[in-house]
Amino acid sequence: MTRYALWACAAIAAVAAVLTLHDLGGADICFGNEAHDGMTVQLMVERGQLLSPLPGGIDPIAKPPLFHWTSTALHTLLGIHKVTPRSLRLAAALYAVAGVVLTMAFAWWALGPRGAVLAGLALVASHYYIEKGRLGRVDMTLTFFESLGIFSFAWWLDGGGVAEGSRAPTGSRRSLMLYLVALALGLAVLSKGPIGAIIPSLTILAYLAGRRRWKDLRALLRPGPIALGLIIASSWYVASYLTGYAQNPRHQLAIENYGRFVGALGTMPPWFYVGRAVMQSPVISAIAVIAVLLVLIPVLPLARELRDSSSGRVRTSVELLATFWAVTFIFFSIAAYKSRVYLLPLYPSAAILVAWIVDRASEIRWGARLRAAYGVVCFALVVGIFFHLPYAAKRACEGREPAIAAQRVNEVVPRDRPLYLFGFSRWAYELQFHLDRDTGYVRREAANRPGIYVLLPAERWQSLARRLPANDPVLIYTDTEPKVVVVRTRDHPSPPGSSPAAAANAGAREL
Repeated sequence: MTRYALWACAAIAAVAAVLTLHDLGGADICFGNEAHDGMTVQLMVERGQLLSPLPGGIDPIAKPPLFHWTSTALHTLLGIHKVTPRSLRLAAALYAVAGVVLTMAFAWWALGPRGAVLAGLALVASHYYIEKGRLGRVDMTLTFFESLGIFSFAWWLDGGGVAEGSRAPTGSRRSLMLYLVALALGLAVLSKGPIGAIIPSLTILAYLAGRRRWKDLRALLRPGPIALGLIIASSWYVASYLTGYAQNPRHQLAIENYGRFVGALGTMPPWFYVGRAVMQSPVISAIAVIAVLLVLIPVLPLARELRDSSSGRVRTSVELLATFWAVTFIFFSIAAYKSRVYLLPLYPSAAILVAWIVDRASEIRWGARLRAAYGVVCFALVVGIFFHLPYAAKRACEGREPAIAAQRVNEVVPRDRPLYLFGFSRWAYELQFHLDRDTGYVRREAANRPGIYVLLPAERWQSLARRLPANDPVLIYTDTEPKVVVVRTRDHPSPPGSSPAAAANAGAREL
């Protein structure tokens, strides 16, 4: 069984790689969030701005840069010197594959070889997980390290991951697991912010308090691991502040974390996740929700049978993972601002819960027929994902052609001349990513400065034309979205000893 399970797990990892890497660059970067992360990677890969890049010259980066650093390292390793849609998304794809391997490794430890195979199948059959593994964004990095933190804590609870029946683990091995928890949570913070440590920490606290394991809670409070986690988690924030880029950590903490939680960026109803938790990845998500309910509400039918047929390690693992699921769901339901992607870190844990319920239910009631049916369903889902996701990504970009618009702009604006954006409420990030050049933003009162090029939405040109009566547009592009106009302002005599470009730059910095 072990040998066949190893081969099956290797095959599942290969399937995960195919699903995430297949036609990865087929769709363009045509949405703002991915474009903004892409701009950050551009500055790191093409300009060498590794610590505190400012996309667009003035925008703070929205998330800590672990994903962007990983992407930059891959570009360097592979000798890629220009960021493309495929190269941008490669880091997320590899984190997704690594997440599948990590999930199967934990499931093997917790549930056994068959559980590892069932968990791997659940994760590669999760439409939403694979979809996010094909986007150049930070969320898959967070998912990997949050999962590693929770899994490492389970290993620590069990004494360092020693197999059942072996001798008691040494103190050093258990201590190593605690340092691994700290390392994982510190890197989770560098993936997307403090939320990467807050959710796992609340889960650990809720799990230990719910079972009155106060000794374990006290054992966690060791200075070494705590110091390691804090040093890693705060490293980028402190470095940015000390090097004069305080706007990056200030924006990340105040806007991207606290502001989102209290509703500064918008609000959604508290039941926002109820339907999404079940339907985000049909079948797999529904089974995961059932598993969570059976673990957390043991009076439900079948729950007692499943619990009684599980070993102590299995019960500990599924109870911890169900707690993680519940804490994440409740936390983000309380938060004012909500997004589907906030549930992504649940997928590895949900895959293990799915494997547990399928494995145990097949043992106590339905036998191998249930596992066979489960395998057929997962296979069908994987085939559908393989064909659907690349098609859906390209379909979503139909009529959205920022790359073409940016190409037209670059054809009429010399690379050595100032280019500024004006009046954009959307499309700015997509255009800036594809322009791949120095750009800035200009206010209306500075839009008539001499010798600069101004890029603006076509719908704003009519109102601006009255303010710039002597400046004709050098480009009007309206074939697809975004529809843009480029205006070149008239040159005025420059002060003695200064260049027209310098004069234009000095005027256009009125932000």
